[in-house]
Amino acid sequence: MLHVGSIGTVLPSGANLVRALAEEAAARAIPVSLDPNVRLSIQPDPSVWRQTFDLLRPAVSHLKMSDEDAAVLFPGASAQLVADTLASEGRGRLVALTHGADGAYVASPAGAAQVVARSSEVVDTIGAGDAFTAAMLTWSGRRAWPAPGMLDSADLEDVANFASHAASITCSRKGADPPWSHEMVEPTRAATPVRGSRPPGSSAGIR
Repeated sequence: MLHVGSIGTVLPSGANLVRALAEEAAARAIPVSLDPNVRLSIQPDPSVWRQTFDLLRPAVSHLKMSDEDAAVLFPGASAQLVADTLASEGRGRLVALTHGADGAYVASPAGAAQVVARSSEVVDTIGAGDAFTAAMLTWSGRRAWPAPGMLDSADLEDVANFASHAASITCSRKGADPPWSHEMVEPTRAATPVRGSRPPGSSAGIR
């Protein structure tokens, strides 16, 4: 699989190369993961982030973004509807929308699940989003990269809990220190499946 994101996708020194790699990987049916990880302190123009996202979007099979990313990329739109639409368009995607201490929403073309944030003593939140993404991709890789359209609400509960568990461990210690594999015993489910939130193939009408 190929993972791309953040400033490497927008800075002129490498943006074109990153996009070319993503397009080539997708053409070869290699899973492509994107975390926009918008950093306006480095590239302050929101339109650059939006254009970059739209250029990468067709190649992406696995997407993680924060609610803050969604607010920049789709201003004024419901973050959950954004996730539903992005999950259902094209060949379908696994989409995770994180809300920090308020948990996460995970969607595919076949369903969705709302995750309650796992409780932990928060020492440092640096790296929590990256840990969430890594765990989501690990979950998929261990299952031979199932097509997003094959993931129903029960599957999404599993991946959401697994990724949330990784993020909570990371928050419990200082620095960007994600969990080791032996720490990642898959936790008891704490997600709420969201069933019937949209008919197959429907769209939330975002751009």
